[in-house]
Parts: sequence; structure tokens; C-alpha cells
Amino acid sequence: MKHILKQFAAWVISFKQSEFELASLKLALWHSLGILVVLGISSVLVITLYTPSQVVIVPELEHSEFSLYELREHLVEVVVLVDILTILIVLVFSYLDARRTLRPIEVLYRKQERFLGDVAHELRTPLTVMKAGAETLLRQEREVGTYVTYLGDSLEEINRMTEMVNNLLFLLRQKEVAAGEYVTVNLAEVVQKQIELFAPYASTHDITLKAVTVEAWVRGVPNSLHRLFQNLLKNAIDYNIIGGTVVIELAIKESLVVCTVTDTGIGIPQNDTKRVFDRFYRADQARSTQNKPGTGLGLSIVKAIVESHKGTIEIESAKGTGSTVRITFPRG
Repeated sequence: MKHILKQFAAWVISFKQSEFELASLKLALWHSLGILVVLGISSVLVITLYTPSQVVIVPELEHSEFSLYELREHLVEVVVLVDILTILIVLVFSYLDARRTLRPIEVLYRKQERFLGDVAHELRTPLTVMKAGAETLLRQEREVGTYVTYLGDSLEEINRMTEMVNNLLFLLRQKEVAAGEYVTVNLAEVVQKQIELFAPYASTHDITLKAVTVEAWVRGVPNSLHRLFQNLLKNAIDYNIIGGTVVIELAIKESLVVCTVTDTGIGIPQNDTKRVFDRFYRADQARSTQNKPGTGLGLSIVKAIVESHKGTIEIESAKGTGSTVRITFPRG
């Protein structure tokens, strides 16, 4: 009994704190009020029409069923009981329907709330660092080298914030890409181009890049597809091991173009694979071979690009065994 009471108390507290729960209840009550008005009017009409105007005494008959006269005698009680049961049923189903209707809105609201919090956190950190540095420098005069160092660090943080803002704008724009921007693109050419561009970057990390491609034509936005492979390659290099490899493969399977990006990195914990596409989510900052972690938007951008091209994306990984990102596009 105590356990039930605790659960009920917890539900009441969460109910009070959730504006969507209260909104669902209000919708259910308004719906039930409308039904109550309709039931009240119909009940009055039924009672008025079917209640006998004169009292007629008839001898009691032996029977096992309700007679019509007895039903009329108890009509008011029957109607009231039916109305109460109907209102209770309507209230319950109205509440459940309201929760089902508002749940997608609540999910979007929570995502937006979390997104704003993440943006504020990501911006607050570099701003706090620059503010603290500026206040320290203003307290007293320092050598020129100190100012140069501070300006260099500030420029680095500004570049990071600029990159994050540009990435956010790109994510927002992905949903508004005009149909005219889609053309037929050969993914093999896109992959080869990005392999060439990232060869020096991979060399500095002692990473080997490989490509196994066939001509694979899709309908897409060239700039977005280039950015997709840029993010995948950079991510595969940054989270790889020294002396590791990154392999991009393209294949045709019936009406689909299948692209896989496999790295020999240290992998992602199984519990984190479902969340790596969330904005600002980083499974483990220590995984990066760079001194500074990214903004956590790379894979979010990849997923947005894939979805805008009517494709699918999934990732297979385990800690210490590398990762494989598999993308499918409709053939163009």
C-alpha cells in the first residue's frame, strides 16, 4: 500500500510540474463539459417524453423481467447513472487522446529546450574564457607577447564559435533546400575528391585513406554531398588510432546506392551509438586524437544531409573495434 501511495504521489508531483499534462487534462475537461451539456439536454428530453404524466396503479405481476412501467418509474435514476458512466468514460478517453495528440508537440518542445540549453552552454564556455582573459589583462600592463598570446587564443575561440554558428545555420537550411538545387551527382567523384583533399590531413595523423568505388549516381545537392563526406572523413580520422586506416566503399544494390565508411579507431560504446547523431552530443571527448574536441555537430549534419536526400544512415561500433557508418541513397 505504501508503495502504491508513493507512486501516486510521484505521479501527482510530475503532473503538477508538466504543463503538457495540465494541458491534456484541460482539453479532456472541456471535451467532457461539451459532452455533459449534450447529455443533459438529451436526458431532459428523454425524461420529459417518456415519464408518465398521471400515476396509474396496476396490480403487481409475477415476472422475472423489468416491465415497461417499472422502467418508466426508474427512468430518472437510469438516465443519471448512464450519464455519469458516459462522462467518466469520455473523460478518460479524452485525456488519453489529448496526451496522444500533444505528445509529438511535447517531444519537439523538449528537443528545442535541450537544443537551446546546449547552444547556450557551447557559447558560454569560450565567452567566459575570453572575458576572464580580458579582465586579467586590463588589471595591469603586461608584455606584448602576453597580449599576442591572448589574441591568438581569442581568435581560436572565435573561429570555433563561428564554425558552430555556421553549422547550425546549415542544419536549419537543410530543410529548406529548393528542388531546383538537386542535380544528378556521381558519388564516386565526390568521394575521390574528398580523399584527395583529406590526404595531407590524414598524413599528419598517420592515417591511411582508401576508396573502393563504382560509378554511383544519385539525385542530390553537390555542396551538401561534399560536406557529408568531409564530416565523415574528418570524424573517422580524428577518432582513429595512430597508423590506422579509413576505407570508403560504394556499391550498387538494386535501386539503392550503399556507402560505407569504416575506420580502425577505438570505437564507440554500444550505449552511445544511438545518440551520436544528436546535436552537441560527444560520447567521449578523450577519444579524439586532437587537443580540442569538436562542436558535436558533425554527425548531426551528416544525418540531416542524408535525410534531406531521402536516404538512411546507421552506425555499427563497439569500444576498441572501430566504427562503420552505412548510408543508403536512392539511385538517381
